[in-house]
Amino acid sequence: MFAFASNELASSNLTNGFQENSLSAQPAGIEIAFTTDDVDAAFNRAVKAGAVSLVVPKQKPWGQKVGYVRDLDGILI
Repeated sequence: MFAFASNELASSNLTNGFQENSLSAQPAGIEIAFTTDDVDAAFNRAVKAGAVSLVVPKQKPWGQKVGYVRDLDGILI
């Protein structure tokens, strides 16, 4: 199982505070990455499910196809 904690949940679990994520701020310099055989389809499913498109999938010089979305709290995926 894999889950993303909302800022509200993080606030209740991390009582000493945390760096809140927000779509209005630049993404943190960390990403969560997933691999798939069909990057375009996965990207489109994520956007259809509510993710915010950041960089559409494109082929990298080393052969990997990469795209970026952000969740509603601004986490870079």
